[in-house]
Amino acid sequence: SFTLTPTTSGTFSASVAASRLTDSTGNNNSASNTLSRTADLAAPTATLSTGSGDPVNGAISVSVSLSESSADFDSTDVTASNASVSGFAGSGEAYSFTLTPTAAGSFNASVAAARFTDAVGNQSALISTAEVGNAIGPDWA
Repeated sequence: SFTLTPTTSGTFSASVAASRLTDSTGNNNSASNTLSRTADLAAPTATLSTGSGDPVNGAISVSVSLSESSADFDSTDVTASNASVSGFAGSGEAYSFTLTPTAAGSFNASVAAARFTDAVGNQSALISTAEVGNAIGPDWA
């Protein structure tokens, strides 16, 4: 018995070539079958984007594209600064939400590292804050 540990994402395998082992009477082994598996070692990422211009005078729609499907990405994974998140929807690799500024000035949304996982349990990578708007006009407090 042994542990086969992949070092990169992709296919990895193990086999025993012919004549590498002998039994107690000196007979060589035949080649074994090949055991293959696929490793996913990549941390999923999220990209936040909006079609809204800058500056804005109210709420904007934000799209989130994940690099891999996730079953546990939700609104609690989004951190808003000078804004609130509402209307969160989506599944798999595509999500959206409304980001509403709470006061005039810069506002943004981000997704921190280790907030969601992919199908095999890899935790999300550090996501840079996405500056998605600069609110002008009245305060939204």
